[in-house]
Amino acid sequence: MLKKVCVIFSAVILVLGLYLNNKTPVFSGLANTFEVHLTDYSDTRAQLTLKQSEFVFLSGVKGESCVIEIKDFDLQRYLEEMNASVIFTHEFLDSKNYYAYSPKIKYCKMIDGKMINLQVCVKKDGVKLGSPIIYGSF
Repeated sequence: MLKKVCVIFSAVILVLGLYLNNKTPVFSGLANTFEVHLTDYSDTRAQLTLKQSEFVFLSGVKGESCVIEIKDFDLQRYLEEMNASVIFTHEFLDSKNYYAYSPKIKYCKMIDGKMINLQVCVKKDGVKLGSPIIYGSF
């Protein structure tokens, strides 16, 4: 009987450990706080700002974003790490946006008939990452 209880307890601990290990933000390690979107469109009422430790307890996440505090962000290196392919770019007066697809990211959005799940907005004063896109503004 004790053996069965130990096996069940071990299985529960293993499943819980796997869940917590996989329940991390897409941009984990790049920022201290994350914006989490609970709808798949821009709605500030469904947007939360939280730390990674709080992310574990959240469900129904439709998108994520973060502002990177790294001074010299290497876009090419990051895209390689994410195994991401740039689908198209869009330039504004103060920024350049890269829309990409990465098989490592679970969120997806169709834009102009193409699957996108990573947006990188590069400005003179910072970088913002969003998945599947950046909801709201930067």
